[in-house]
Amino acid sequence: MSRELDAKIAEIMGLQVLGFARATTYECADDWIIQGEDGNQPVYLSECCCDDKRMEPVGRIFGHHTLCLQVVPRYSSNANDSALMEERLKELGLMREYGLCLARELGLFDDEREMGDLEGKDLFVLAHASPEVRCVAALEAVELSRTGEVSSRG
Repeated sequence: MSRELDAKIAEIMGLQVLGFARATTYECADDWIIQGEDGNQPVYLSECCCDDKRMEPVGRIFGHHTLCLQVVPRYSSNANDSALMEERLKELGLMREYGLCLARELGLFDDEREMGDLEGKDLFVLAHASPEVRCVAALEAVELSRTGEVSSRG
């Protein structure tokens, strides 16, 4: 599920996710090469250069040259990428909702235990939450800001 989760977080980050594709790396570089639409890496439109006449003929996927696309960062499995997501939530003014959803996701409080009842050990748990838990809480925070409630997970 983590790459699907990454794609959802990418939308929060303002990236235009076009779909999923196969991707590999050069052995000597970190550049991604999109090989086809039948894969599991979410890709987004980085900067469209399809109209640039100087471009060498390259493959196309999702209606764009492959050079226009990038693979979505691994927000749900990389701490540095999830930190970027948290910065975006701060920009959007969603830190209160995010903190609430993160604490709830970690089981630190529920209807009987209020947010104000958190103790030092709870704050340690919050600070060391995994990137995946942080991403789930971020999606819940966005939903909470839009609807006023978080849907129950099944």
